[in-house]
Amino acid sequence: HVRSLPIEKTPSRLLSLSLVPRRISTSSSTSTKLSMAFTVPGKLTIAYFLFNVLYLVMGVGMLGYGVSAVLYLLDYGALSEAVYTAAPIILALAGGLKIVAAILGIVSTFVKWKPLVAIFVIVAIVLMMVTFLSAIVAFLQRPGVFTNVGVQLNDTFASQEAFNQNQEVVATVEDRLTCCGGSNGRGDYNSIELDVPASCVAAENVTMAKSRIPEGCRIHLTRDIQEVLYKVGSVAMGFATFELTGLLVGMQQLDGVL
Repeated sequence: HVRSLPIEKTPSRLLSLSLVPRRISTSSSTSTKLSMAFTVPGKLTIAYFLFNVLYLVMGVGMLGYGVSAVLYLLDYGALSEAVYTAAPIILALAGGLKIVAAILGIVSTFVKWKPLVAIFVIVAIVLMMVTFLSAIVAFLQRPGVFTNVGVQLNDTFASQEAFNQNQEVVATVEDRLTCCGGSNGRGDYNSIELDVPASCVAAENVTMAKSRIPEGCRIHLTRDIQEVLYKVGSVAMGFATFELTGLLVGMQQLDGVL
């Protein structure tokens, strides 16, 4: 009986000792996994998530600015050709689709399903090309604005009937841009025997301390439309360039780095 006691305790002691290294190995593997989460792959995941958040904000900005630019140009009616709204319309459509793509990208960050990431990358590439297209259209249209605006204004002041059809638009342009008539100012009204509106009456210039007569609207309307197109093109080009960096991160996620 005296010798049997150690023999019975020996297996239990060995069993207890055998559990110790297992606990150590489990804790060490857990710490290893935690440490790996904060290495380069983990940072890429965070970068991919932040890019999608910025992508969402960018889409909202593009949609809002595109719509506002379209509405602004539509106020000019026939004096501004409808083709000038093409670039901001493309920008707005791209912005709306980017909102959907950003939500898709955010979901793919947590789901980590490769096909979903692949869909996001493909959609983002297409939308980036569409955004570049918006910038190209806007920049290509700017040089021809002066000629087209001149044609529209000349047609408007060709007769009283033509003027009556666009009278409200002309008034909007004159009030917004502080100008008068078409290319010749008050002379355009005199040529078709129309009363000169209040916007064409000499106004007091406080800084120069003398009266001034507003210039013709052709140059002012041209500059205003060109400025809108320039802003649309710049916004589109800037956002499209930014997307290139984010797409590289998305492609790395697709390759299984994360």
